[in-house]
Amino acid sequence: MTARKIDTTLMKKFLIVLLLFASCTPKVIPLKNTYDSKPFETTTTSDFETVWSKVIELFAKKGIGVKIIDKSSGFIVAQNTAAPITTEDKNGKLLNPTAWAVTQKLYDPGSRKYYYAKEGTIEWNIFIKRNTDSTTTININLIDVTTITSVYSIGYTTTATAKTFKTRALTTGVFEKQVADQIK
Repeated sequence: MTARKIDTTLMKKFLIVLLLFASCTPKVIPLKNTYDSKPFETTTTSDFETVWSKVIELFAKKGIGVKIIDKSSGFIVAQNTAAPITTEDKNGKLLNPTAWAVTQKLYDPGSRKYYYAKEGTIEWNIFIKRNTDSTTTININLIDVTTITSVYSIGYTTTATAKTFKTRALTTGVFEKQVADQIK
């Protein structure tokens, strides 16, 4: 057998193995809907002190930690906080409409199952501004959402192994609406 024929045979076997592994790799399913990526902003007739107090109360009730807080500038950075995450169904509707963020699903062709993170960490910054007309504006900006989706597979042993994937997540606007409802 010639060296060229051996190289071709090995190359074909390598490609077959590569295709088998690639076909078993989970696929990211993109979100069907578009979600607002701009900072949320609302204005209220409540004064600055009332709004500030209500935002701090909301953080305390929801168990949201604070990384930076400066009342004189009206600036708060929330710590990475455990938050409910959801995904979309096949029609683009949120599976959990009360979740704070939505993430992409993963499809595992090996198990024929869909996976998604149900919890993640979210970090926001909030800016509360005194306006000259005695109103107060609150601006909420999503800084980062971290989600990790684990796909479990059972091999030839009884031990399950997990592959983890970071998936893109966006705000659903639920947290921002909760803040807006709290300050009104």
